[in-house]
Amino acid sequence: MNEREQPVENLFLTNDYSVEVTLAGKDFDPVKASQLLGKEPTKSGRCGEPRHLHQESDACWKESFWSYEISSRDDIHECRDHHISCLIDDIQPHMEALKEAGMERVYFYYTLASSIGLLNIKLAPATMRRLSEIEANLYISCFDCFNPNHAFWKEDIAEGI
Repeated sequence: MNEREQPVENLFLTNDYSVEVTLAGKDFDPVKASQLLGKEPTKSGRCGEPRHLHQESDACWKESFWSYEISSRDDIHECRDHHISCLIDDIQPHMEALKEAGMERVYFYYTLASSIGLLNIKLAPATMRRLSEIEANLYISCFDCFNPNHAFWKEDIAEGI
């Protein structure tokens, strides 16, 4: 094992990655999206429906949406670029049918939370081109929860570097 590699049981202590795609539109049909894509959403809602079903609130969804998230709490599956491409692979063949189902917008959220201060994000030009081809927006959120006392930065691990 490389000295900088963390044991599997500690992976959740380092980085948390996720990529979420959302398809949205005022008259969008999220049930139709599930049928077209062959996936159940992580979350979905319809325009005008209450945002909080089990709470007293007047807040309603302003547009209909279908969201699907891929996440990992490890450094092994760090390649979010790959996960964005996989989600594009799922969506791209169905773009016209999704538009017919009321989809007006596609956007991705790429989130990285790090407890060791390593907030490097790299997207390949091909991935950025593919996002552009489906006219998708990309939002990137980084949360640095750096802890200088984390074992990753301890002298006994860092000496071999």
